[in-house]
Amino acid sequence: ASVGGYVTLDQASEKFKISRRRLRQLCKSGEIEAKKVGGVWLAKESSVDKTVAAHADDRGGSNQKLPE
Repeated sequence: ASVGGYVTLDQASEKFKISRRRLRQLCKSGEIEAKKVGGVWLAKESSVDKTVAAHADDRGGSNQKLPE
């Protein structure tokens, strides 16, 4: 469950079927709105959803992997 609209990378990884490593890269690059609290990345769930969907559209489907 999200808290204030934010989810951990573990939660986002499971929900959106994307690796934690890739999510962390997207958070660090600013593509996903996120903050680091006490050493734990918290990503804005709506931002993850939009970013994953945008990359899926670019690649031609929702089951495609995001580019590394």
